[in-house]
Amino acid sequence: MAKIYGDYATVELTKVASRKTGEIEAQCELDAAIESLENGAIMFIDAEKDTIVDTYSAKCVDAIYLHFSNPRRYGELESGMANFIYKRNDDYETMGVKYLPRLFKLTTGDLFTTDFKYSSLTFGNHEIVKVKDTTMPNGKAGVLYRVVK
Repeated sequence: MAKIYGDYATVELTKVASRKTGEIEAQCELDAAIESLENGAIMFIDAEKDTIVDTYSAKCVDAIYLHFSNPRRYGELESGMANFIYKRNDDYETMGVKYLPRLFKLTTGDLFTTDFKYSSLTFGNHEIVKVKDTTMPNGKAGVLYRVVK
């Protein structure tokens, strides 16, 4: 079922070290099996193929990454985080630069808030825990998470 206007997950980088350290992956394309990516998704980097994948394998960098791409304006009433999803068919080049998803490396102790729905809080060798229910900046219900390993 297609999502309606204003129904995509949002994320807030509450206290994420990679904002300061620069450990942001912005040069990998989505794996062929992934058609779209919502903000708040936790992903992996397949080191061998240099692509973004959603399942950890022995070929992945031993780290987890939080997807947080800046929303683009699709139309007058469709700006803002809740109306944005990165889609494979949105790939385009502007002045020789291809627009790719931005993934922030998560490390132990990092805090982030999102309304993304996780099926598990374990990601490969890493784990996050729910700290508390809270409200997102856009007024939607969200959860504050902490990376514990």
